[in-house]
Amino acid sequence: MPLGLCYNDPLVATLREVFGANIVRVPEERIRPVTVLATHGRTTAFRGALAPLLADGAPIDVPVQESRMANVSGRRSTSVQLDLGLQILGGFLKALQIPSAGIAAQFDGARKVSFQFQDVMRLFVDTGELGQRLRGRVVDRDNPAARILFDDDWKFLVVDSVITSSDFAIHVDEATRPGFALDLPAVQRIVAEANADVHVESASGRDLTFRGDKPLTYAFTCVRLFLSPDGRITAMPPAGDVPALAALLRPSAAAEREPRDAPARVLLVQAPAMIDVDMRGALVLA
Repeated sequence: MPLGLCYNDPLVATLREVFGANIVRVPEERIRPVTVLATHGRTTAFRGALAPLLADGAPIDVPVQESRMANVSGRRSTSVQLDLGLQILGGFLKALQIPSAGIAAQFDGARKVSFQFQDVMRLFVDTGELGQRLRGRVVDRDNPAARILFDDDWKFLVVDSVITSSDFAIHVDEATRPGFALDLPAVQRIVAEANADVHVESASGRDLTFRGDKPLTYAFTCVRLFLSPDGRITAMPPAGDVPALAALLRPSAAAEREPRDAPARVLLVQAPAMIDVDMRGALVLA
């Protein structure tokens, strides 16, 4: 079930409106460019890398480029009520394999929280180059993992970019009592007991920054592919789900503009929300 977010959140707006990105509820290292998702209604299932699903099994030799996302790094989200904030925090902690219950208890007395990411990177492939590499390629109908892609009820999506970070911070913006402070040593003990390779620090006593050893995907963009009955990849058309970006981009985002390929991206949910991706690849019926 998607976790609803605020329409007016500047961080959410940048990810969705400027980049056409879907925000992940539980960040995941395996979501990378040229991986496959199948979607139906509220269900999004991970299918793995695209190349093994093709009949010839040959690699898809498309270069993955990277850029630093100044528009997102360091930007604070809108303050949200504690209950929603703890749901968001729980997903992030799950990605780091840290139990959330003990850490959530440390926020007793907080009223509103916000989130922030540093050193945010975007890894992406050019959709034109991807299309060239897929000319004449055929999806293997006999591969059990690919059969779902031939079902008209399911959309065949390929990730063309991911937005990653190896750390996140949660800030207490409002509290119910003066002098509120988080118990940093208690949080550090919980993290250490989880054997997580994560460093936790606090700059003010009202914030926690979790730094992991690997960048995780917090958001991604994807394009839709269409197949002929025999499995040949025939089209990567504009999706129609993302409005023309010219009306959405602010002058400060000019450096990030990509009018050539951005309109082809697919938003999995129309309202701002964090989505669950079933990383087991099983079909989760909503």
